[in-house]
Parts: sequence; structure tokens; C-alpha cells
Amino acid sequence: MTTSRAPGAHRATGMLMAGLVGLVLAACGASDATMAPTGTPAEAVNRVNAAMKAMAEDPAVLNRFRQGGIIAMSESPAQFNARIRADHEKYGKIIKNAGIKIE
Repeated sequence: MTTSRAPGAHRATGMLMAGLVGLVLAACGASDATMAPTGTPAEAVNRVNAAMKAMAEDPAVLNRFRQGGIIAMSESPAQFNARIRADHEKYGKIIKNAGIKIE
């Protein structure tokens, strides 16, 4: 996460500006995800998830995403956690079987 806005997002409120300290945006396969530190209260996670889901369902946002070739989707925190765990297991096996090591 950076403390500055992305180019072209000059009107958007940044995560830090919105008070979401410690929130990390990370690429997850072919998607982007919003993550919070371990131990973040479930109420906060659910509130951010609800806001992100509403944004992803907004017709104006969907139209802009489509113009950029982006397909919007949303998951519950439990669904996302299950997907990340499944991906970790799947790709962990591939990495181990291929003998890939960090240099």
C-alpha cells in the first residue's frame, strides 16, 4: 500500500485517508483483494467488505470497469479466506513438486 493515490484517481479517497491503516491491497491471481492484518475485528472486516461489495455492484462503477476490461466480483470474507487457503495448498504442491526454491 502506498500513501499516495494512483494516477487518474485524484478524486478518490485513499485507504490511509479513509482511516484504514494496515490495509493491504494485493494481487491474487487474476484479481485484486483487500486484506487486513490478522486480528482485525470481524465487525471492521465485514463493514469494509459490505462497502466494497456495494461499490462492485454500482452500475456506474461496473460500466467504468467494463470500459477498462475489468470484471468486478465480490466474495464474503469466509469465501475469500477459503479461496486463498485452497490456492495456497494448490500452488504450494506445484512449487514443492517442481522443486522451486527462493534464491
